[in-house]
Amino acid sequence: MAALAESGEFRLDAMTKGACPVVDVMLYNAVLSREYRECRQWGARVMKVLLETEPDLVISTGAARGTVVNNGRPLTASESDFLKAAGHARYYRELNDAGIPVVHITDTPFMLDVGEVPQCVAINLENLEKCAVSEQSAVRSWQATGLIEKALPAGSVMVDMTDAFCSSGTCPSVIGGVIVYRDVAHMTTTYAKTLAPFLFQELLRAVPEAFVVAGEFAPAEPPPVTPPRAVVGADSTDASSS
Repeated sequence: MAALAESGEFRLDAMTKGACPVVDVMLYNAVLSREYRECRQWGARVMKVLLETEPDLVISTGAARGTVVNNGRPLTASESDFLKAAGHARYYRELNDAGIPVVHITDTPFMLDVGEVPQCVAINLENLEKCAVSEQSAVRSWQATGLIEKALPAGSVMVDMTDAFCSSGTCPSVIGGVIVYRDVAHMTTTYAKTLAPFLFQELLRAVPEAFVVAGEFAPAEPPPVTPPRAVVGADSTDASSS
């Protein structure tokens, strides 16, 4: 998104808080060992700013994993997934009702089975398959089952970038000679930059009207491209332009 903003045609305002997606539910914070009240308060403030400033587009993402607290009781994973999806939808519907389109980008895979990815890669350079995780384990259940997509209101769309991380049921740690994660879930800056044109294409496809200035695309619409295909143990991407 920063690369897109650097084109000079758009302004990007980033609003982030650690371990805190913009979702209208009370989450549990394991580090604090209590309800994450600050997160919900922050989300409400973000919504206030968005409704006041009326941006042309809101792009939302964040960790799909997390436990919802209800009346002081931490809920199960399935209960939490359902309520988080509904919590996203409530905020998105409020924005949509104000005429603001929303794109929800799916979360990155979670490589918990291999631990810190750079460390795994460093000790398994000759056998990177040891640093791969099954897609079933790595991708959050509410994405795999379509729960979040089903909950989205009519004025919101989902962009799923999972294919840029996983292929044939497996999510590797290295794609195109680039380490994908700097820990267990956050992308390295280098890999994020390689995804920029592919993400832009998906955004154009999802909400083309948000990228029109004076009747024309700005910047010009890029040619169709194929995102990097994750290949276990491979040292090059299967990316091409047509």
